[in-house]
Amino acid sequence: MIKIKVIKNIIDFRSLKQEWDILYDFSPSVFQSFTFNYYSWLYDLSLNSNNNLSIVVVKKGEIVQSIIPFYIDAKKRLRLINDIHVDFCDILVNKEFDYNLFFQLLNDKLDYKFIQLLNFKGESKLAKVFSHIKAKRKYLSSHTEYSVLNISKGDFPYNVLNYRSKQKHRINKMKKKFKDYEHQVLTVDNDYFPRNELERLKEIMIEKLDRKDFFLTNPTISLISKLYKNGEVILSVMRHKGKLISMSIILNRSENNFQFWIDLFDTVPMINIINYINFISYVSSFRDVSINFGRGRYSYKESNFMPQFSSLYNCYIFNTNFDKYCYVIFDKIRLIFKLFYKKILS
Repeated sequence: MIKIKVIKNIIDFRSLKQEWDILYDFSPSVFQSFTFNYYSWLYDLSLNSNNNLSIVVVKKGEIVQSIIPFYIDAKKRLRLINDIHVDFCDILVNKEFDYNLFFQLLNDKLDYKFIQLLNFKGESKLAKVFSHIKAKRKYLSSHTEYSVLNISKGDFPYNVLNYRSKQKHRINKMKKKFKDYEHQVLTVDNDYFPRNELERLKEIMIEKLDRKDFFLTNPTISLISKLYKNGEVILSVMRHKGKLISMSIILNRSENNFQFWIDLFDTVPMINIINYINFISYVSSFRDVSINFGRGRYSYKESNFMPQFSSLYNCYIFNTNFDKYCYVIFDKIRLIFKLFYKKILS
C-alpha cells in the first residue's frame, strides 16, 4: 500500500535532491529537473508569503515512486511549481501506483479549493495519473499547442525530408542575407553567462513594446543563470560587429534533444529567425536531433520551419460541482473573447 508525505519547507525540499535526480532520469524535460523546481521556488514563489510549499512524495515501503512538485497559492489552488513559465508540466514517476487511493490520501493531507494542472502533453505521466482518478468534478480543456521538428544529421535545410524547394530556398536566402553576422552557441564549459547582454536585450524589447514590463523578472533571470551553470540551458546568440543582438535560451535535456524557451533580440528585422536557422544548422550537422519550438502556435515558426503540432491540456479537479460549473462557464466565456480578439487583430 502506498503512503504520501508532504514536503512543506525548503530544508526538506533540498534533502529530496538524490531521490529527485533518480526519478528525473525517466523524464524528457528540463522543466522537471531538481534545479528548475528548487530555484523556481527559492528565487520566486517563496517570496510570496501566501504561497505554501506542498510537494507530494509517494512511497511504497521506503521506495519513492513519485514526486509531485505542488504548492498551494493564495487562492488555495493546488498547482505545480512555476506552471506559468513551464511549457510542459509533468510529474516524476517510475512505477505505477493506486491512483484513486493516492487521490484520497491527497484530500486527507492537504487543504485546497481545487487542483490546477496546466500545459501537459497527452502522453505525459501527469495525464496518465490524473486520467485514472474517477472524479465527476474533473474538467479537461485544451486551448494551446506545442510543435516539434525531427531532423536527420546533415546539411540544414536539405536534411528535412518534407521541405519543398520553396521552403529550402527561403532558409538559404536568410543564410545569405545574414552571412556577415556571427553565430555562436554558448555553454557553461566554454563561456560565461552573459547576464548584462541579456538584460540589455530585455530592456530593448520592453521599450519596443514587444514585451510587457514584467518580462524576465530578476528571479527568472537568476533561475536561467542557475540552469546555465548546471548545464541544463545553452544559449544561441547572434553578433554583428562584436555586438550581441539576439539570444535564444534553449533547454538542453540531451545531446540530441533541444527546446527553444525564451527569445531576446534587438531591432534588426528577422534576426530571431536566422538565430533559429543557424542553431538548427549547427546541432543537426553532428547528429539526428529533435527541436522543440515550445508552447504556442506562432505563425513565424510555422511558416519558416513547418514543425508538427500537438495539443497541450489543462485539467482542473474541484471539490464541489458548483465550483466546477462556475469555472466551466468562465472558461467558455474566456475562450469566446480570445477568439473574438484574434479575429479583430487579423
